[in-house]
Amino acid sequence: KSGGSIYYEILPNTESERMLGYYNLPLGANVHCIDIDPHSSSANGAYEDTSLVQKFSLTEEEYDKRKGTLRDWGRQKKEVDPEFSLRKHAREHAQLVEARRFYKESGTVKDGFEMESDGTIVRCSENDNNQHQHHGSDSVKKNSEKNRSVEEIEFDSDSIVHLSIGSR
Repeated sequence: KSGGSIYYEILPNTESERMLGYYNLPLGANVHCIDIDPHSSSANGAYEDTSLVQKFSLTEEEYDKRKGTLRDWGRQKKEVDPEFSLRKHAREHAQLVEARRFYKESGTVKDGFEMESDGTIVRCSENDNNQHQHHGSDSVKKNSEKNRSVEEIEFDSDSIVHLSIGSR
């Protein structure tokens, strides 16, 4: 079918050796095939009925022995950092994704995150957070600058970007 109407019908007695390209179908055409061979492996919905397919399964012990699984990755992370948990990692990752989305929508970097020189939003390291807490007013100034949008920083009174040609 093309555009809702039948473009070309290939009759059952047509040579089956021809490739589909032989029929010069238009781009975007829908092709509907009906297999009339009663001995075909697709007969009686064999390719459509998923209950006829044997499902893959593993026991907990087999999964534990496998390398390259999420569980294996979590164990490796826990060896490096005993405080690591998949739940904590998932929560922190979701917060990072949200911070990146927030920056894309508002141009503002959320508290606890910073922008690297290549423009990537990352979580502030623990050292950065501790420095902000110990430096009092300096950290307030840095945090307020982080929470300003790109437009506010580029076009404030300390910037020359807000000046237009011919203005004094």
